[in-house]
Amino acid sequence: MKTNPIITLANSGFKIANKVWSIPNTYTLTIQSNASGTASSDATIGTENYSTNLYATPDEGYRLNSWNVTGGSVSNNVFTFGNTDAIVEPVFEEQSIPLDMDFIYQAKDFDGTKIPNKALNSTFGDYLQQGTLTVNGEGSLCYLSNNHSDNNYLYKTLTNDELNNIKAIDTAYTWFIRVSATSGVGGIMSTRANGGYIYMIRSRNNLLEIHTSSGNSINGFSLTQEYVYKVVIKGSSFYAKNLVTGDEYSFTYSTNRSMGTDMRTFNAGYGGESNLDAFYAMAGIARETTAAEDEIIKNVLLEQSA
Repeated sequence: MKTNPIITLANSGFKIANKVWSIPNTYTLTIQSNASGTASSDATIGTENYSTNLYATPDEGYRLNSWNVTGGSVSNNVFTFGNTDAIVEPVFEEQSIPLDMDFIYQAKDFDGTKIPNKALNSTFGDYLQQGTLTVNGEGSLCYLSNNHSDNNYLYKTLTNDELNNIKAIDTAYTWFIRVSATSGVGGIMSTRANGGYIYMIRSRNNLLEIHTSSGNSINGFSLTQEYVYKVVIKGSSFYAKNLVTGDEYSFTYSTNRSMGTDMRTFNAGYGGESNLDAFYAMAGIARETTAAEDEIIKNVLLEQSA
């Protein structure tokens, strides 16, 4: 005859202390999308104080601005459960890229021969490859490198009108730059290779440099961190701003604007001056820009989202 193991254990003289197992309350997380994009999370169920990553995928022309949350809390795209069910919805904002941009070049768009121009209504053209460039990373962290070789660079042959705009003798030209460098000299925007070099924008020993007839390295304007720099040239006025930290720098200098017709990145024109480590993105427009436009263009370059 089979015996009941529980009864057998009880009859054997062993005693089991009563235990109460407390199961924590669990709560649900509902992710809502909207007409401008979608969202998701690593987890949709959790206990109080449990955290999970949130992800937002904006439609083209939009970017994540914030999160609407009911129950729990959100910080740095991480949701933390409270003691109730929760709802989270991404808030997207429209990126109104100025329609008169000359160019927007992003490393993630490199197709093996060029970076297509993503400016909306521009005839400025693409950024072409000379030699060999290497694609590293992907998405917003994608960058191009040139093995510090003078033979490997990006270039654009400027028309007379484009060159005159960039010279900015009587009007302004504004550059937006996201690159990195740790040593030596490298070209960010150089027209020195075929006849002239006043002015150009370079990297020198991990700093941003605005070159007139001589270099003006900007202390504190490091190229080793995730920054976007704005540089405005207008007549004899030169101005730079770190669009992430807000730091500013300016000086005045009268130059003869001796500049060639090839605009290059990586190669700064002289042998051994191709030490830019990484090209992420660059944009240009033939006028001064507003603070609101700066914010939009900064985000486009940081996210490579044009």
